[in-house]
Amino acid sequence: LFEDDLFTLEETSDGLSGEAAEEKLQQILDILVRQKKKSQNHYITAAQKYLQRKYSDGSVSLSQVAEAIGTNPSYLSKLFKQNLGITFTDYLNKYRVNQSLDLLISTSDPVQMIAERCGFNSPQSYNRVFRKYYQITPTQYREMNR
Repeated sequence: LFEDDLFTLEETSDGLSGEAAEEKLQQILDILVRQKKKSQNHYITAAQKYLQRKYSDGSVSLSQVAEAIGTNPSYLSKLFKQNLGITFTDYLNKYRVNQSLDLLISTSDPVQMIAERCGFNSPQSYNRVFRKYYQITPTQYREMNR
């Protein structure tokens, strides 16, 4: 029935006893829950791959990602919270900030340019988000790591 979940039903000539039937139904429910989680993780994985390609686009949104991977925005939002423990926006912002770290150290590009390259619409929002995750500004990070 399910590729990864093989099971057998123990039948008597009268069918399953009440207790055995309940146990088998629980096994089936457990299998269905695992299958559903696998499909949910598929959406998370697809969204993460999409964001790896599109994070630098300052207009990327939950709705855009959901449409691209074939699901509903509110469902995708719920999956991020349930599976990753953070909101879609927090995930995207953290990914963008992490992408900027190497640029801060390896280039002499102005912070504003790095912010734009990583998908932030303004240096102010980049600074605010960066401080949220690292408790220092991007400029301070650059100075500390050179």
